[in-house]
Amino acid sequence: MVEIVGNRSDFVEIRVIITTTDESLLLEADQRYQVQELNRGDSLQLFCRHAFRDTKPAKDYVELSNDVVEYCGGLPLALKVLGSCLYGKNQARWESVIDRLRKFPNSEIQKKLRISFDTLDESTLKNTFLDIACFFIGRKKEYVAKVLEGRYGYNPEDDFGTLIERSLIKVDDSGTIDMHDLLRGMGREIVKEESPENPAQRSRIWSQEDAWIVLKMQMGTEVVKGLTLDVRRSEDKSLSTGSFTKMKNLKLLQIDGAELTGSFERLSKVLTWICWLECPLEFLPSDFSLDYVVVIDMQYSNIRELWKKKKMFNNLKILDLSYSKNLVKTPNLYSSSLEKLLLEGCSSLVEVHQSIGHSKSLVCLNIWGCSQLKELPECMGDIESFTELLADGINNEQFLSSVGHLKCVRKLSLRGHWKGDWNLPYRPSPNSSWISAFRITPTSIIWRVLGKLKLDGYGLSERATNCVDFGGLSALEELDLSRNEFFSLPSGIGILSKLRLLTVQECGNLVSIPELPSNLENLDTFGCKSMQWVRLPIQAKKYLSLFLIGCPDLMEIEGMEGLSNHGWFISYITKNKLSNNYKKSLAE
Repeated sequence: MVEIVGNRSDFVEIRVIITTTDESLLLEADQRYQVQELNRGDSLQLFCRHAFRDTKPAKDYVELSNDVVEYCGGLPLALKVLGSCLYGKNQARWESVIDRLRKFPNSEIQKKLRISFDTLDESTLKNTFLDIACFFIGRKKEYVAKVLEGRYGYNPEDDFGTLIERSLIKVDDSGTIDMHDLLRGMGREIVKEESPENPAQRSRIWSQEDAWIVLKMQMGTEVVKGLTLDVRRSEDKSLSTGSFTKMKNLKLLQIDGAELTGSFERLSKVLTWICWLECPLEFLPSDFSLDYVVVIDMQYSNIRELWKKKKMFNNLKILDLSYSKNLVKTPNLYSSSLEKLLLEGCSSLVEVHQSIGHSKSLVCLNIWGCSQLKELPECMGDIESFTELLADGINNEQFLSSVGHLKCVRKLSLRGHWKGDWNLPYRPSPNSSWISAFRITPTSIIWRVLGKLKLDGYGLSERATNCVDFGGLSALEELDLSRNEFFSLPSGIGILSKLRLLTVQECGNLVSIPELPSNLENLDTFGCKSMQWVRLPIQAKKYLSLFLIGCPDLMEIEGMEGLSNHGWFISYITKNKLSNNYKKSLAE
């Protein structure tokens, strides 16, 4: 661009518009606009301009036109190409073209889409794209990153960034990887070109039909690096481990619902990802080699105990046994690399094995809904990397006492209900003795370092909160006390100097909030039907958002005058007891 128009300073009053599929070329651009896919109405109109030379489909072609528009997914290139292709053809030929598109991508569209893929510099970057297209659409980026790091030996974060810049993948606000259907089809077609007629000679097998045939007929070869199969809804789930004998280079394996028979020694020795949802086994066989595995994903399994003897893992980073209803205790696991242990919904779990103390890289333990669990091993308090504990739905005194040993946890969730039974929250009695174990004092290490605490639906009553002094939570930044039974907030909240977010949604008995910390940025009292008044801090933070929706008894917000020179936002419904003059002053 510099060679064409010179330096930017030479064209101060000239607006230059650049269109590109490579966002990295726009590093010095003043403004960027991400072009979105067309909505259904605009897509249909663009398609019809090319297919009918009109803005709407012909009478007998409405349903067929909608099928094509659905296939194109809002991509203008595809709408134009297919519209022109179908122009002037009768209904029979339209139906033939649409049927073919469901099995074989349009070559002209593929050729133009492939330009972005072909310009990728590194072979590993291309392989990352192909792995995502075949196996990982709809999964969390963090999860996929761990798998691919194990597969290729380096952190793929820069690869993800490049693929996003080239508009080949998208990552939404929740961290989920997505890809346009036509780009997915393009990636899979590239893999198919490796061996058009024999799927066993392709690097990746994603088609359920192809995977079943290759395994059932024992056609596997050393070429296969990844395979996915889901037989959870099939009548025939049985496969021989002999089907994998020749797949010596297999690294990515998903066999949801499969019932494997035979020696597990026949499986690949270099697996880095094993996803086996609804695994029927009670134990993993001792001859199952997992030396290189990075992610074990065995949710909804029949596992009682993952293995009977001690296992050493040098590469395992994520172990997910969530919703394995028969799991009694966590495995005897020695892994210096384990970062996440996910046991959500394991309702029979009674013990976390002491060996977890050797997992010096552990960051997160998710035991949501493990209501039978009595305690956490004291050795977990010495794991410096262990910063996140999700323990919703566990309400016994012994467990709460063991939580106090955790020295480094920054995010703690102890909600009285968990998402598995959200509509039936646990409401313990205000007289329950376990609340005494929940005393928050400056001498309790965990409370002094905690940054995020969720006690949503924990049954905290007025009497129970008298046992709790939140002033000891000196590092707390986010606090959720929603759906509790107290009439006033627990003491000490007003002196939490680092607290930015306070959520007290649907606290039906809460009448007033007389004390708030000065650095608070967000207060959410949605659904507090008894709330009458709120007192804002005298020296409020510059930006303060108040969400007071669903508070029909609200009469006064004291301290608003102190925000006159600050940026603030207030949201409330009109059906409350604030005077009209007061509402008018707020609006002004």
